[in-house]
Amino acid sequence: MNKEIVRTLIDTVGIVPCARVIDPDFARFAAETLYAAEVPILEIPLTLPEAPQVIGELALRFPDLAVGAGTVLNEDSARRSID
Repeated sequence: MNKEIVRTLIDTVGIVPCARVIDPDFARFAAETLYAAEVPILEIPLTLPEAPQVIGELALRFPDLAVGAGTVLNEDSARRSID
């Protein structure tokens, strides 16, 4: 998903929900719930150690869900989030 699409989604929806959770299954549940409610945006902070894997999984499962990383504090974290 390119940045123009993500910007449009944020403008349209008006919020960026954040799943600050301690369990990857809670992040998956948040994504499923938001997707079912037609809120196609989710941030998963990197405070969840499995966040990069969960983000990748959700991006494949819900291709029209803008799912991204939050609490990106350094270059290494950014790279892990992109991969």
